[in-house]
Amino acid sequence: MAKFSKEVVVNRSPEEVYDFLLSADNFHFMPGIEKVEKVKEKAIFNILGSEKIPLIGLETVRYEIHIDKTEKPSLANFHTVDFMCSTKGSWRLTGEDGATRLSYEVQYTVPGSFLGKVIDKLLMENNMAKESDEYLSSIQLCLEKVEKVMTKDVVSVDVSTMVSEVTAKMDKTNIRYFPVTKDGKLVGVVTDGDILSKMYAYGPSSENSPVENLMTTGVKTIRTSASVLEAIKLLRENKIRRIPVLSENEELVGIISATDLEAYLGMLKKK
Repeated sequence: MAKFSKEVVVNRSPEEVYDFLLSADNFHFMPGIEKVEKVKEKAIFNILGSEKIPLIGLETVRYEIHIDKTEKPSLANFHTVDFMCSTKGSWRLTGEDGATRLSYEVQYTVPGSFLGKVIDKLLMENNMAKESDEYLSSIQLCLEKVEKVMTKDVVSVDVSTMVSEVTAKMDKTNIRYFPVTKDGKLVGVVTDGDILSKMYAYGPSSENSPVENLMTTGVKTIRTSASVLEAIKLLRENKIRRIPVLSENEELVGIISATDLEAYLGMLKKK
């Protein structure tokens, strides 16, 4: 039996990290995982994925993760039912200056018939440790707060701004997306696409009307305290490229875009 442990600090409360760890979203961040299904009314997750198995190559793997014991928000024990090697382990969570120290421990056993102990010691152990590092790093990145990643220098326009002024501002700044505010509160957004489509429909005279007449309302927004993972989901589910970020008192404080997330994560993971 081999054993290893890793730990990271996550910028979330223990309660938030704990809830995430016991959700299907968590297991999607394990390397090679393609599909996760939670068994209804049971703390069991069915996992499907691809694994680079030492000396064998890429294989399709199926296994179950069983959550055996929970002490919210400080501990969760688990074990796996796996054709390749059985594992058992735990997540331990400790509050630390407004964040959480997440300790991840795994013990596993490769059957003696599985190409012998040499693979276990020289290859399998290194491979699993590397994947654990990647897994914990993904959790750390995706639970980070939007306010840490967003663009803070937001250029906005007031509802009374003339469309001609907005187009001039677009030309000057090379920005094609402006939040529209009224008394400091977000009421809509206007893009170059909005202006072109409305001017095509209503004619050039639209340029002399306030942007309030052309803007898009009912805009999706996100809070500063939301996670990067929530932002990614919101972008994908609504097929949009950017979202205005609001403070707790609903003031516009930033924009989170696919570009911001790509820069932060290296690439948007297709989970």
